[in-house]
Amino acid sequence: MSSAVDDSFRVVDLAKVDIERIRERYRLFRPFVMYTGGIDHRKNIEGLIKAFAKLPRDTRKAHQLVIVCSIQDDSRTMLSHLASSIGLDSDELVLTGYVPEDDLIGLYNMCSLFVFSSTYEGFGLPVLEAMRCGAAVISADTSSIPEIIGWDEAMFDPRSEDSISAKMLKALSDDGFRSKLIENGSRRVKSFSWKATAARALDAIEELHRSTAKKARHHSEKSRPKLAYFSPLPPERSGIAGFSVELLPELARHYDIDVIVAQKNVSDTWVQANVPVRNVQWFEKNAASYGRILYHFGNSMFHEHMIDLLERFPGVVVLHDFFLSGLHKDRQIHAGVENAWNQELFRSHGYLAIWE
Repeated sequence: MSSAVDDSFRVVDLAKVDIERIRERYRLFRPFVMYTGGIDHRKNIEGLIKAFAKLPRDTRKAHQLVIVCSIQDDSRTMLSHLASSIGLDSDELVLTGYVPEDDLIGLYNMCSLFVFSSTYEGFGLPVLEAMRCGAAVISADTSSIPEIIGWDEAMFDPRSEDSISAKMLKALSDDGFRSKLIENGSRRVKSFSWKATAARALDAIEELHRSTAKKARHHSEKSRPKLAYFSPLPPERSGIAGFSVELLPELARHYDIDVIVAQKNVSDTWVQANVPVRNVQWFEKNAASYGRILYHFGNSMFHEHMIDLLERFPGVVVLHDFFLSGLHKDRQIHAGVENAWNQELFRSHGYLAIWE
């Protein structure tokens, strides 16, 4: 289906006062190389930092590496320590933390180079955002990202620090190549729009309708299977909570639903009026009454209670995040589940991962 980004991501003629404000706010003293996205392992931020450190000294000293993303204190400490251990000065790596969208657009427009070194992406929206803002963009040659970039010369092997560093050096030292990167981005963004995405989705839906001969079955209230639905709900600040309040009315046409939550209250008016809201303790006593159990899992603390429940009461899992490292880390650090992180690390990667 592909994807697109909002029209607010565009080339902007920033006023001098706005440029100085952004530079002062984020301590940007020199031209900078930018990354934005998540902080989890597949984003390969450590590899990007190591690749930046491998640049020739004069090129490196003329730039800063700016990592734009929300970041926890432990991750900030780890990345800062990594940078120091490989010889980067304290001002060469900038960890901005969360930035508002206006500043993000400004940073895209201001950067000398945007680098996206992720090893796996479902789509890679930051690449498209940066291109729309006129940035010179280089990226990994993995998963869905080549679909956006569309030019082999603009890509590198994210598993090789030397490959990343070499492509960065070419983009930072070869003005002709950098101009071609900008031109490539300007050309590629024209292939991505919500209108085109919607048209492809509509074509697929219509094809499905044509190929489906059976009529939808209308189930009576009594014939609907009983479903236990696990998910955070508003007012919890979770994208999955918002997803669930949109999905529940449609599921309720086919299932007799009880919502199971581990939060004190649910603020959504449709949920309050149409489905029973149960707590985990109630579910544990009445689990046998359900014909279906549906768990919505994401990489946050809102799903900690579901892990043990899934082992005892198996069901269908909707996995909203490919990696759940943050969830398991929160279980050990914040929820007090002893060795939760280490056990999952062992299950996934074996003894070597624990040893390292």
